[in-house]
Amino acid sequence: MKKILTTIVFLLCVIISYAQTSGGEIKRKTKSSSTTVQKSQGGQRKNVSTAPHRNTNKTKYLRVDGYSNDIYYNVPANAEKFVYEVECSSDYSVSMLPTWCKLEEKTSSYFVINQEANPESTERQDWFRVTATHGKQIDIYLNQRAGSTPNGGNSGISGYSYTGTTRTYTDVATALPSLTKSINDWGECKTGAITENGAGVVIYGSNGYSYTGIPTDLANKIKELNNKKIVIKDVALSGSTWWIIVYDKNSWYGVLPSNMKSALDKYTGQGEEIWSVSINSEGHYTIVTDKHFDASHSMDLGNLKTASSKYGLVYSACSTSKGLVICCQKGCYYSNIPTIVEEKIKSVSFVPKVVKFTDSGTVLITDGEKRHAFHM
Repeated sequence: MKKILTTIVFLLCVIISYAQTSGGEIKRKTKSSSTTVQKSQGGQRKNVSTAPHRNTNKTKYLRVDGYSNDIYYNVPANAEKFVYEVECSSDYSVSMLPTWCKLEEKTSSYFVINQEANPESTERQDWFRVTATHGKQIDIYLNQRAGSTPNGGNSGISGYSYTGTTRTYTDVATALPSLTKSINDWGECKTGAITENGAGVVIYGSNGYSYTGIPTDLANKIKELNNKKIVIKDVALSGSTWWIIVYDKNSWYGVLPSNMKSALDKYTGQGEEIWSVSINSEGHYTIVTDKHFDASHSMDLGNLKTASSKYGLVYSACSTSKGLVICCQKGCYYSNIPTIVEEKIKSVSFVPKVVKFTDSGTVLITDGEKRHAFHM
């Protein structure tokens, strides 16, 4: 009996083993080897070690020229075409191209950018974005080498230029000694708002402040934001009539014309971040967000478009009854400003991101963080 049981167990083992191995060959996975992608861009050769995608485990991916993060390229000054290789698990789009770049061809595996020659004697920088349908984004930053044609507009800041018109002026502005003392005591300034009648406010750090002659509601709001440690982004003031303070990401509080309120509500409703606001005594405004710029006066809007096409991304704009200053990524564009304001802008050793001025020639200039200059 024991022998019979042993035989039955042996036969069962054979049957189970056959069932597990029948139906095809058992394959062992081999380890994928890494690859080295060599890419030549603008005469600068790049060696990027990358690992191949394992699509069975990763269904959403985007890679450009072997990169899955933002890319920085130096490109030549001359006109040239560049091929950007793409790996993407979905369709993708190319957007926000610089004015000097054109999308010439796009397929599922690459796209071609036709780059114009740089006519300036300084380098120029800009960027564009590649976005997968599933949401993954890669920003590509371009630094184009200087051309050979002088532009006559460089004040000593490498790659930064100034263009615009000035006018004679009469300095009748009330001095702002308490604000200048505060700035000197801090040793820094981020932004502010100044007027000709002696009212003004300056901001340092995230929400430090000093003010004089401003409306009570504005003063109370500044104190509240400071107490709550909420970041103050920008302030605009037009005498005692109109005023606004922007804080956090895209919150604002103020006394404004209805058309400016509607514009702000539209942009904040779209989730845009407010970068800059200004309003003059006539109620005309400018607004700059991370995605748009806007102005109630057609001439100001036209100047904003000119500044953007000439100098790239717009950081801020300040409009008065007579003039306008626009700070961009690669230059400052202005219209009908006092000559002293132009001289002060050109004298700074940093790239201006904020310029607040009056028609009487007082001015505050900052890099949007700490560095500053003023005449007030």
